[in-house]
Amino acid sequence: MKKRVRITPRQLQVLRSIVKGLPNRQIAERLTISVRTVEVHRLALMRRLRVKNVAQLFRAAYHHNLIKLTTHTRKSPRV
Repeated sequence: MKKRVRITPRQLQVLRSIVKGLPNRQIAERLTISVRTVEVHRLALMRRLRVKNVAQLFRAAYHHNLIKLTTHTRKSPRV
């Protein structure tokens, strides 16, 4: 059974932004926080999930049901 990981609502917002591939500066602007605060949240998430890099962060977040993977398909233009 998976151990439940507790993160703050703000950490979840930062996590979802990281998963979308947004850089720290853009995350900070969207959430109206400083870049340093984004970095602190990222480090806290990595510590809490016991990972060392962003790829492991994605995997751990998915494993703990903190994020969902979706497939986006583009409609090709009709000719």
